[in-house]
Amino acid sequence: MAKVKIQGHASGTGILTVTAPNTSTDRTITLPDATGTLLNSDGDGSSLTGLSSFDPDGAVTINDTGADVDFRVESDTLTHALFVEGSDGKVGIGAAPDRELTVSGGNSRINILSSTSDASQLQFGDAANSQVGRLYYEHSDNSLRIHTNDAEVLRIESAGRPRFNSNATPAVIDANSSFEFLYTSGGSKHGMTIACSDNANGAGMLNFYRSGTTHIGGIGRVSSGDSVAYSTSSDYRLKENESEIDDGITRIKQLKPYKFNWKCDATNTEQDGFFAHEVESVVPHAIVGEKDAVKTLDKVVVNNEDDIIAFDIEEADWITGKSEGTYPSDTTWEASKEQIVPQAMDYGLITPLLAAGLKEAIAKIEALESENIDIKARLTALEA
Repeated sequence: MAKVKIQGHASGTGILTVTAPNTSTDRTITLPDATGTLLNSDGDGSSLTGLSSFDPDGAVTINDTGADVDFRVESDTLTHALFVEGSDGKVGIGAAPDRELTVSGGNSRINILSSTSDASQLQFGDAANSQVGRLYYEHSDNSLRIHTNDAEVLRIESAGRPRFNSNATPAVIDANSSFEFLYTSGGSKHGMTIACSDNANGAGMLNFYRSGTTHIGGIGRVSSGDSVAYSTSSDYRLKENESEIDDGITRIKQLKPYKFNWKCDATNTEQDGFFAHEVESVVPHAIVGEKDAVKTLDKVVVNNEDDIIAFDIEEADWITGKSEGTYPSDTTWEASKEQIVPQAMDYGLITPLLAAGLKEAIAKIEALESENIDIKARLTALEA
């Protein structure tokens, strides 16, 4: 089969015209060394005028006259493997475009490949900021990140854990958590809002399950009222080895309620409560954690209130982050820092003990009342 050959021409002269070979002899197309025009019409209509220009030392321009001419490349199965709309410049891959870029085909995909230490990105910008929004995959730690208004708002780590940041410095809050949401309230913003749009009675706003199907608690609307119920499972079918609490008063007397204020509260507002470690011996299942527990975090960023706001941050990255606004300018960096792991208490779990103690107290009161009635009756009889 005959071939079409393209080669340069030392003289810098000549016109390039592509025609189908009609013999078995190979045809040769000669390109000029200097700037020239490809497929320039010779006036007989056998070729197109100004379809493209060629500069051996520069760029190749197609449709340099600005004519309303579409550019289309066919493959063995597609009529529009690549298509550029002449009227508006829209580009289509696999089909004629209906947007600035259209990709069409079965299981369509776009691959953005980078090195293992770089990021693959899609950037969204405007006249003021060329990357005010970004979607990128960081190959160094295999995380997917989303930026809005030129700030990171979501990071999905390599293990699948999502971390949301709302107007806050991105940071790992707890390495053992499965979901994190970090925000700056500014005194008025809410961390999360859940609403039932159809105003349904008894709507479950937040539900908790064990093993995916066994419901063990939730937060929801109380019937048709304007209040919220915080519920935990208490079905008799889930319990065994039940017995009455017969030492309610004895154990209640061991509790030590205090008035106190939180150290982080600059107003020193007085509150009522317990110390978790003192309750642990009385109602152990109401306590989570251990007394005086601590943990050590490495390479930490510390704010002006001595709180750790990020860890596993290299000092060089912290310095860069301060200049870029990622970390506040008054933060400090430490190689390691000890942090308390506070004990916690579920105040609701002491309710059965309080109820048992109250029942014992009521029984004693009723016994005393009965004795008092009997004594009064005897006194009345004696006085008669």
